[in-house]
Amino acid sequence: MNQIMDSLRRNKAFLIICIGALFFNMGSGIQNTIYTNFVSNELQIGADSVGLLAGIREVPGLLTAALAMATLFFTESILAALCMGLVALGLFSFSTANSFATLVVAMTIMSTGQHLYFPLQSAMVMKVSKQNERAARLGTLNSVAAFATLSATLLVRFLTPVLTNLQGMFNYRVMFRIAAVIALLGGIFQLSLRRGGKADLRKALVFRWKYKTYYILTFLAGSRRHMNQTFATLALVSLHGVDVATIATLFLISNVMSIFSRPLLGKLIDKWGEGKSLTLNYAVVAGLFVGYAFVGNVNLLYVIFIIDQLFLGFEIAITTHLDKICDR
Repeated sequence: MNQIMDSLRRNKAFLIICIGALFFNMGSGIQNTIYTNFVSNELQIGADSVGLLAGIREVPGLLTAALAMATLFFTESILAALCMGLVALGLFSFSTANSFATLVVAMTIMSTGQHLYFPLQSAMVMKVSKQNERAARLGTLNSVAAFATLSATLLVRFLTPVLTNLQGMFNYRVMFRIAAVIALLGGIFQLSLRRGGKADLRKALVFRWKYKTYYILTFLAGSRRHMNQTFATLALVSLHGVDVATIATLFLISNVMSIFSRPLLGKLIDKWGEGKSLTLNYAVVAGLFVGYAFVGNVNLLYVIFIIDQLFLGFEIAITTHLDKICDR
């Protein structure tokens, strides 16, 4: 009986985490879909400045340890809600941005919330999952994230005609405000997660040589994600003139495929182990990046972009690798 009740509690907590992730990723997905077109077309920000913004986006990541120390007195549910609140504020700030400086402010606020939320979300999933199902559950969570991003791209795609004014310019600012409301709703819902006590992140503030593979893999994953999210999209928009509707369609296709592929990737990682899975991942990704550099056919670049999106699902293996090597 106790095992059944414990299983029900775990499943309920996991469901709440998934619903929170649904709102979070939908809000972030809207921003990710329209961001490059917004800064390039409406604000006329050049490629060098977009690259600088991508670097600034990671500054809160460098400060995550210090930020975590300042939030030790919050429960996990409140901390997750606060993170989503920061993301919502950042998204709303994008809707008022009119210069590089105001973009920096919006990016920093949103990125702070994201960088605090991502490790917290993974930790919460680990807590409510049995050891032999953790990669699969992270895969399920990634599938939920893919569905949320799919919903975001659908929203952008089908609102494009509605939000295009008489001058033919897409109204990005309305979409940023819609994204902010969605993220805020996710924060409110996250408060219903009552499992666990204080979010004592002090135990995670360690640097040990035995975790070197995790540090290296995380560094590589961050670099790879920037190539995917910033420069691949920027190349399509700036070099090939791809419009916001087409970018939304590319995200739409890749996220439909990710909904079904990411739980399978989680099971594959459980079966193969992290070593073989990540070797396959980075071997394929290296080939994709070569394609970005040398392929000039825009239709082939669309295919490369979609495959690149699908292989982001292998990042599950980095989290499960840490779970295996860390002290209990």
